[in-house]
Amino acid sequence: MQHPQPDEPAAPCAPPRHRAPRPARPAPLDAVALWSRLTERDRTILRLLDAHQVLTTEHLAALAGFPTLDRAQRRLLALYRTHVLDRFRHPRPDGSMTSWRYAVGPAGAAILAAMRGTEPPRPATLRTRLLRLAAHPALHHLLGVNGLFADLANYTATHPGETLAGWLGERQAARACGNLARPDGLGVWQHAQGRVVFLLEYDTGTENLGQVQAKLDGYRDLAHSGGPQLPLPHTEDPAGQAAPLHPNRSMPGPFWVLFRLHSAARETHLRQRIHTDPTLIQPTHGSVRWAVATTHADLTEVHSPAGPIWLPLNASGRQLLHALHLHQ
Repeated sequence: MQHPQPDEPAAPCAPPRHRAPRPARPAPLDAVALWSRLTERDRTILRLLDAHQVLTTEHLAALAGFPTLDRAQRRLLALYRTHVLDRFRHPRPDGSMTSWRYAVGPAGAAILAAMRGTEPPRPATLRTRLLRLAAHPALHHLLGVNGLFADLANYTATHPGETLAGWLGERQAARACGNLARPDGLGVWQHAQGRVVFLLEYDTGTENLGQVQAKLDGYRDLAHSGGPQLPLPHTEDPAGQAAPLHPNRSMPGPFWVLFRLHSAARETHLRQRIHTDPTLIQPTHGSVRWAVATTHADLTEVHSPAGPIWLPLNASGRQLLHALHLHQ
């Protein structure tokens, strides 16, 4: 075995060498030069983060259609180093670190503002926003919601004919619902036989079941008003997964409310509380059809949310997402 050789002593007359500290991140590029270097996938990443605030490396690998996680990591690092993206991560209880959580960086915010014809936020404002996001107690909930939609996008890579055709985050989903209901997300699952429009309630166990059940009142009002005014995807957008949605066209109609409960026990208890509600089975006159299905965390850890995990209130067996049918 070769042993490392001791450091060679410096010459007596050699002046001490001082190295400037290497910057952790290069200075931003000129915005015009940076714009010319962005790919369409990079722009898709910016739009996704603009709409959904924070996504992990794994989320973006699925949603932006990277062929491998390694490719995603390398491209996201490049976008971080050019200030298009910003990022943070947290220590786990065992001392290891989570994967990076990405958000829009100052250069990315400038590009988004230029695309809209607006003034970009100040860098200090973005740093404050990033800190608040990293420290927010609801971050786990937001990542859970975004992760469910990313899992749906990942499923489509191996299941041709099924597509996450649209996805709205909490704020946009509330607007689509006329603020009558405030789901955690709104999705359109397209398949060979049609589509499933669903509003997601992602439960982390912090609310009592009475509060969870009370959310159904808003969905009942939404059904009576005609259902969510669901924007259609931009037809010119080439991103196949989670396409951006057009705010000026809508397609109201039947919808599902999907509850992902924190545990199997909470799912059972919630179903016991609401299964006798007649308006969940037979809608009132003038309402669009809507229905409720439930699942729980143990199932979503094993199966894709597109898989056989959803249990409608009036069914005895769990169903695939594309098997959830409603006819007006």
